[in-house]
Amino acid sequence: MLWVAPLGAQQATGTVRGRVTDVTTQQPLVGASVSLGTRRVLSQGDGRYVMTGVPAGTDSLRVRLIGYARAAQAVTIAERDTLAVDLALTSQAVNLSAVVVTGYGTQRAGDITGSVTAVTDSQFNTGRILSPQMLIQSKVPGVQVVDNNEPGGGLNIRIRGATSV
Repeated sequence: MLWVAPLGAQQATGTVRGRVTDVTTQQPLVGASVSLGTRRVLSQGDGRYVMTGVPAGTDSLRVRLIGYARAAQAVTIAERDTLAVDLALTSQAVNLSAVVVTGYGTQRAGDITGSVTAVTDSQFNTGRILSPQMLIQSKVPGVQVVDNNEPGGGLNIRIRGATSV
């Protein structure tokens, strides 16, 4: 069975476009999240954004970017209309929680800014090995293996000290 909606039943839509800038410097803001209803786009390198297929009607255009206060503006979009809305954001200090990123892959040592140590299998098995922790201990600078001295207790492996990530 095939259902065909009459042309008059299609939802009327329009387009919203504009530019997001810093209110003080007038510089474009890249990556600002611009949303209207359930639609969301990001501002490009020049601060511009384009949102097509926006249902006709009145809604709130919202913009947010880390380091800036959120902004909102009521907009009314007419069918097949293109509405230009430029928004200037005010900088605002933000407290962010820590983010830990772990990556795996292959890189040239010269391209990495942190400390990198590689241990080959022959280096790993060199020396007098009486326990599994001795396999790791003293092989890589900054790595410590600490036994908790309890029967059946586990090991703590510390990289760059007890308080590092």
